[in-house]
This record gives sequence, structure tokens and C-alpha cells, in this order.
Amino acid sequence: MCKRTYPSHLRFFSGARSKMELVINTVEEAIAAPARVGYGELLQDEKVRALEKEKPELWHMLNVLAYSTYADLLPSTSLSNEATMKMQQLTILSMAAKERQIPFDRLLSALKLDTDRAVEDLIIDAMYKGLLKGRLNSMNRCFDVEEWQPRDFPLENLPAVRQLISTYFLAFYACLNNVEHVVSECNKMAAIEENNAFVQNAEEKARKKRIANARKEVEEGMRSVINLPGFLGGMGGGRPHLGMSSTSVQKEKRKILRKINIFK
Repeated sequence: MCKRTYPSHLRFFSGARSKMELVINTVEEAIAAPARVGYGELLQDEKVRALEKEKPELWHMLNVLAYSTYADLLPSTSLSNEATMKMQQLTILSMAAKERQIPFDRLLSALKLDTDRAVEDLIIDAMYKGLLKGRLNSMNRCFDVEEWQPRDFPLENLPAVRQLISTYFLAFYACLNNVEHVVSECNKMAAIEENNAFVQNAEEKARKKRIANARKEVEEGMRSVINLPGFLGGMGGGRPHLGMSSTSVQKEKRKILRKINIFK
């Protein structure tokens, strides 16, 4: 973010003998300062406030530099090239505070310029001075604002600014509460999923245990049948072993097959 600086004007008045010429020179130097944005502090100084009667045109220009835009200058106001550029760049800052994409047509009208190139040169100079950050979009004829130095506002606007800040805070806390609610719900869902995963894992372990036990039973059953006297004869259709009928062999075979079905 562009850092705003407030050069102190008090040094101009230290030890001064309240001469209006010194005040006028101080104000003119402040107006000519290329990277200066804030002028509200000058307007609060009693010596500078005397300009309202002593030199109304300079007082008007200082007020415009502090709070207004290029279009607010009196038609009779005479500005140097540097002061004109300053006023135009301050106008861009005011526009940047209201919208993130400023069309060239609006800039041409507000700055009283004739060509896109003049607008681009003015914006580039402002960016070099650290007043603005953004991107010139020549194809779409606009300036995309990223950062800008804030300007002063009149003290009578302070209640409105406070109200605006309060509104932002209320919106922020409402958003924060909503985020906390979403996080809480996500944590609950995560806990449920974790519990379900634990249950599923336990069920999977139990299933594998049942399969292992069944496999063990089948293997033991097969061994017992194989070891029976006359098993080959009963299974193969030949003569059964003495003491073991073919019917018994078939029963053992069906028993094994039933156990094998567990794996299907």
C-alpha cells in the first residue's frame, strides 16, 4: 500500500513574525510539492486561515487541493503547469477511491484533457511519484486501480465517515460470525466422518476376522475329510473305504461346499 506522508508545515512558521508573505510562500511551496497529497493540516493553521480574507484565490485553490477536484477550480484561477498536473492527479486519486476501473472517457472529461495519451502520461507520472498503483488498459481504454493514496476530507464529513466505518465493522463482524458458524459446521461434519470411518474400520476388521475364521474352518474341515478312510473312493466314485459309506463322504463334501460359499 502507498505510504502517506504528512510533511510538517510548522517549521515554516517557527520564529516567524506573522508576515503574510511568509504564509503565502509557505502555501505556494506546499502546492508545488510534487508528491504531497494532504493539505488539510495547513487549512487548520490560524496563519493560513487568514488567507481567506487576504488572498481569497489562493485560499480557494488550497481548499480545492485539500478536498475537491480539478473541475471545482474557479474559471479565473491561474495555475502553473506543475500545479495543474498536481490538481489533475489529486482528481484521479478521488476517482480511484470510488471505483476500481476508471474509463478514459471519464478521465478526459474530469481532467479536461483531449487525448488518451495525455491521460496515460498523467497516470504514469502519478505512479512514479508513488501516488497510484495500477494498470493502464489501452485496449479497453481504462485504468485498473490497485492502490492509491487517500486524500483529506472536510471535518464536517467526519460523522458520515464514522458512520461508514461503523457500517463496515458491522458487516465485518457479521461475516466473521458466518465464517465461525461455517467452521463449526465443518468441524461437526469432520467429526461425524471420522466416527463413520472408525466404525467402518471396525466393521472391516470384524469382516476380515470372520473370513479368516471361516477359511480356517474350511481348511480344517478339508483336512479332516481328506484324512478320512475311504475319502478318495467316496469323492472319486470308486469303492469307499471299509467303515465309511459313500453317503457319509457326500455329506462331508456338502458341508465343505457350504463353508466355501462364505467367500462368494
